[in-house]
Formats: sequence, C-alpha cells, structure tokens
Amino acid sequence: MDWNEDLKAFIMSRRSDDPLTLALQQKKYPHLDMKFVAQQVEGYSMAKDKLPSLALCDDFVYPPKLNREQCSSEATAIFKAEEYAHGKTIADITGGLGIDSIFMAKVAANVTYIEQNNELHNIAKHNFQALSLSNIECHCTDGIDFLIETNRRFDLIYIDPARRDNQGRKV
Repeated sequence: MDWNEDLKAFIMSRRSDDPLTLALQQKKYPHLDMKFVAQQVEGYSMAKDKLPSLALCDDFVYPPKLNREQCSSEATAIFKAEEYAHGKTIADITGGLGIDSIFMAKVAANVTYIEQNNELHNIAKHNFQALSLSNIECHCTDGIDFLIETNRRFDLIYIDPARRDNQGRKV
C-alpha cells in the first residue's frame, strides 16, 4: 500500500463512483492501482453505515471485502469496549481490521493488537496512526503463539476468530 496525498485525493474525489467501473479503468490511470482505489471506494460506502465515525477519517484505509464483512460494527465494538475494557490492559489476539482494538483503546490503558495476516496488520497499523491512537502496540504473528512466547500479563484476552476462510466459506 503506497498511501500518499495524491492517491487519497483521487480516492476521495471518486467516493460516489461505482467501484466496479473504477476497477476496470486501469488503462485510463496506469499510475494508480485501480483495484485498490475501487476497494477504498467500496469500503467507504460500507463504512458510512457500519463504521460511521471511522468513515469520517480521510486517512482510514479499507481492507478487502471479506475482512470488512467480518469486522465488528461500530455499535458492537463500542458496546464491548464500554462493557469490558475500561482501564484494562488488553490483548486482541485475532485483531483483523482492528475495529474492536480501536474502540477498546479509547477506554483501555493499553491494547496489544495481534494479527497474523501481514496485509491486514499493515492496514490496521496505518489506521491506528491515522486515528492518533498511541496506546495500541501491534504484532504481526499468530495470537496463540504470541501468548505462549510473551511474559506479559493482560487483564483481558480478546478472541474473535474469523468465521470464513479466504474463499468465503463458513468455518
């Protein structure tokens, strides 16, 4: 992901365009990854309803569709954070897009976000910085392996594994 001001401005100017049409315009914009542009436009459209406060952040980067579908809604993430995270040290060992980590970080002492998918980890790390969340520590590894190898203690270990595989099948 080569996120820069020109790419961001282009995406923002196309937010109301059809993502499929955008994805098919690679020849018109050879200097841009139009599949990524389409992913961002489609992600923003979804986020307006599912993650409304995050959709307000112009630097927020959206992952592929399957990851967006599997993430918690903002309302659900806020509920979990308010119910369980106040003042605690938390390990989110199935980090995903990081939506739960984002809202937990707003009330927790510290959140350790762990995600084994490198692309998703990098997107979440970017988004944490874009949202100015300084109390989230990121690790790209298997969550269980992280817990086995660390000597740290956590008040809460949060686990919300994927319910679909890379082909979209339920697991």
